[in-house]
Amino acid sequence: MMYLTKGTLALSLCLSFIVFYYAFKNLSIGSSFNFDTLNILDNSKVCYMGEWLLINNSTVQAKVEALRNLKRFDCTFTEIYRNFKDNTVYLSAETHRLVFNGPEKKFHMRNNFYDVRCWNKYSDYHTTIAKLGKGSTMTPTKSQSTKIEEDGCKFPFIDFFHPSLYRRYKDLGNYKCKGLHMTYLVDGILRYNETDINTFVNKKIAIDFNCSVSQIVRKAESYNDYIFYRNLTDSLKIPFEFIRVKCFNKSGSVFHTDYHAQIIKKNKGIKVIPKDEKNSKDKLNVLIVGMDSTSRGNFVRHMPKLRSFLKDEMKAVEMKRFNKVQKNTVVNIMPLMTGSYLREIERKFVNESSPFSRRFYDDEIDNFIWKEYSKLGYFTLMAEDAYYMATFNYLTRGFRNPPTDYYYRPLAIASEKANYDLCAGNKLKSKRIVDYTNEFINKFKDEKYFAFVFGTQVTHDNNNGLSRVKDLYWDFITNNYYKGVLNNTLLIVMGDHGPRWGYVRSSQFGWFEDMMPAMYVAFPPWFRKKYPRHIANLEENSERLMTFFDLHQMLLDVLHFRGNEADRELDSSNRAISPFSEIPRKRDCKAANVSEEFCICQNSIKISPDLNEVKTAAQAIITFINDLLEKKEKGKCVRLSLETVKSASLLIDKENATKLFKSSKAKEKIAGKLKEVKLNLVISVSPSQAVFEAHVSCKGKKLTTCKATEHISRLNLYKNQSYCVRKKLKEFCLCKNQLISSKNETMIFPEIDKL
Repeated sequence: MMYLTKGTLALSLCLSFIVFYYAFKNLSIGSSFNFDTLNILDNSKVCYMGEWLLINNSTVQAKVEALRNLKRFDCTFTEIYRNFKDNTVYLSAETHRLVFNGPEKKFHMRNNFYDVRCWNKYSDYHTTIAKLGKGSTMTPTKSQSTKIEEDGCKFPFIDFFHPSLYRRYKDLGNYKCKGLHMTYLVDGILRYNETDINTFVNKKIAIDFNCSVSQIVRKAESYNDYIFYRNLTDSLKIPFEFIRVKCFNKSGSVFHTDYHAQIIKKNKGIKVIPKDEKNSKDKLNVLIVGMDSTSRGNFVRHMPKLRSFLKDEMKAVEMKRFNKVQKNTVVNIMPLMTGSYLREIERKFVNESSPFSRRFYDDEIDNFIWKEYSKLGYFTLMAEDAYYMATFNYLTRGFRNPPTDYYYRPLAIASEKANYDLCAGNKLKSKRIVDYTNEFINKFKDEKYFAFVFGTQVTHDNNNGLSRVKDLYWDFITNNYYKGVLNNTLLIVMGDHGPRWGYVRSSQFGWFEDMMPAMYVAFPPWFRKKYPRHIANLEENSERLMTFFDLHQMLLDVLHFRGNEADRELDSSNRAISPFSEIPRKRDCKAANVSEEFCICQNSIKISPDLNEVKTAAQAIITFINDLLEKKEKGKCVRLSLETVKSASLLIDKENATKLFKSSKAKEKIAGKLKEVKLNLVISVSPSQAVFEAHVSCKGKKLTTCKATEHISRLNLYKNQSYCVRKKLKEFCLCKNQLISSKNETMIFPEIDKL
């Protein structure tokens, strides 16, 4: 995405061809490299178009500025040549690498055109110093060079430590739950914690007391039964997976409640394994560690130690171009777990008396990935710390029967209904699911398993929440790695999407942060050594557009592993391409089946929010929301009106860019130049003070026929404004009888005004 600054935009002729350029002093961070850290000698002109950069000079000088996040800076310069006979383009086999760590460096450009790759420890970026022209001095043989394939997707450069992100960054430290640890469960035996009991006695909270133990039994997806088992005296053998402990004082009042979980081995039963599966070799376990609302950037900022361990010690591949495919959690996890969009499943029930949202997942979907693993004898686990916001329960009924062999939800229900904060008893809810998963993978380390653990509560509503659990996940992963528990395990550490509101989302790079979740894939050392082509393709694909559909395909490959996945013929038209195969460099969002509202490959420019065309498009968003509320929740919500357009961007391709900027009045008027435009707008509305972002398409001679897409995002919290409507519409509605407090009126993210 490139941004037009207030500097003059003009056309310039550079080395015999025309490209757009900014005056050097006005070049800003977008998909172009941040030239605050790269100085050009002799006041050379910099020409710009898309990702192409042209420096009309024979010498390039780079200098590292004293920026907080640039302690060391690396660039490689590789000569580009063009064979005019067949019009092919080559990169020289010789690459010059310069390391900038303070003093100035100079590089003499023998050729006119260079491919330049620059990076620091926090980010990566690739640009090209010149678009191709007739200035090449030589044409190397094919043995000396590599043919360049055109990128299908132009990725943005994102500064993970840009001031708009970093100034609100804060390390919150480990979250400490209040309360004492009255009991503990180890190896199936429940005992009192004498140290904390003495504290209770000394503080006279309870001198004479007794504790009772109840089994937690799943009655339905969102309801439990609590069956009294026994009173705890000294120690007690527990034959159940989940228990609740309640302690009563002399008067009979409850003064302490705690919960415990344990993994009790179950009989998987005899499975009839198909003959072709018996020949599958080198089967891996799968452990997926998910963190809600965690972008790649947030992971870099808040978990640098774990990130370094994953990449350096475990040789995990960081998927730098991973693109979410839909808005929130379930619609992104569904492609990972089934290979289908949720909407594709829902369409089957359009004409049914009961919509899909009122059905159980397991009644209608039989190809969840954990089911596929279970069919081949794998033990399966799903553990989420949230109750009402759980992946497969928010806005839906969830599962009629437990979906996996080990299903943590009954304890999540018990603890959340008793404690509506981050803790259950004296322990963080996130730690409880990690401990549960830790016991599972240790108990089944010599057998086959598939585990999905997903933490929501700490990170969902707090952009800095990840810092509260950095040590938790560090201990979990590093301890099991060094103990050898992960020696036969594919580890995936991931987010479902980035922050969807808060200071990160409202920053300069907030849209990209939302679209690009964290994704790290680590195979055990023996697998990397035995299957180098699989790993080479995986590493190459880290720079290609990837989605949850691709990851689902890889999980199927792991399940049915044959060892020849890297050699199979690739159908590039598939929306799901296993990263064991090389994903085409020319792949774009259309090929990957990612709609433009979520596509990170888009080029856009900032335009004035005051344009008439922008105001018309903004009104289309308001109309869409008001009509939706009137249709679905008639008479309950206040009609919204436009307050202001905070930000406007024009989504363009090169052809439209050429049409648009033929005159110096380009930023003043767009109607009449383009027959159709697509805009991305951020608006605020009254009286709810809600801030929305949406894509709008406008057509017609004056671009007055506008339509907003259904994927509208709210960038600030609705709190209790929308209590009167169903969950799907809460982000849009201000209930008519809801009084807005002054706190709600002064909405919570001042950065939004600087979009």
